[in-house]
Amino acid sequence: MVQNRKYEEWKELNNKYIREINALIQSMKSNNALQVISYFTHSFNIFPSGDFDNFCIGTFHLKNIGTQALNNPFICIRVESENEFDFSGKYIYQDSLRKNRVTQAWERFNDSKVKHEYWLRPVDIGKLAKGEEISFSNFQLKWKSHSSYSFRVNAFVYGDEIQEGQHALNDIHIKGTIAKEDDTDG
Repeated sequence: MVQNRKYEEWKELNNKYIREINALIQSMKSNNALQVISYFTHSFNIFPSGDFDNFCIGTFHLKNIGTQALNNPFICIRVESENEFDFSGKYIYQDSLRKNRVTQAWERFNDSKVKHEYWLRPVDIGKLAKGEEISFSNFQLKWKSHSSYSFRVNAFVYGDEIQEGQHALNDIHIKGTIAKEDDTDG
């Protein structure tokens, strides 16, 4: 009798756990209908000193791994640094859209005088459907190594369904220290 009662208690507890797990799975399915991941891939060419250009070549990827489309996707790439740098990529400005049709281009829609933020949207893509990926490819960050330098490049994804922005999975961090030459005679 005691064994039967213990078995029934165990069976009821097990059924309760299964119901809880199923409820969690159902809530995860509905919550994860839109799931976009974004990340950087990059490489560097860095000279320790001199008048050579150092650069980082990067690509920012957006991939929809969910079941719902992201409408009107756009990104913000931010370069945090006190050092002088040049940022370039395959982007055009709104007033040049009619003049130059570049394949896989992005449109920069913030003020070009703002050097540390690049707000970009894909020219020919109005939505990122499930399973699709788009990339802002082969951008370059260039600087000289006359003195020590430090850069942090981060990004956020936005769209109709992500109005508050979603941070990328990774950032790019670049830091270098240039040794001062000793001018004293020994």
